[in-house]
Amino acid sequence: IVLVSVPVIINTMNKSEQNEEEKFKKIVENAAELYLERNRDLYPHFNEIGDSIDINTETLIQEGYLKNDLQDPTNNNNVSKYKGGCYLL
Repeated sequence: IVLVSVPVIINTMNKSEQNEEEKFKKIVENAAELYLERNRDLYPHFNEIGDSIDINTETLIQEGYLKNDLQDPTNNNNVSKYKGGCYLL
């Protein structure tokens, strides 16, 4: 029973970690999308399909789109240190 349950427990823990990472990334992505939608005039060059733009997480925190106490589950760093990517049109 122990030999069977250990892999199941490890697999469940790995899936839980992946879910936390995906949830974190989705929170940051949603914040960036909302910020861009509300501040489109700040990015006039961002208007064609395939365009991309980096939106700094510190900006999202300062503008109130992310909470400062949010932690990146991959390394427990504050969200302000997250360098996860860009927003694509």
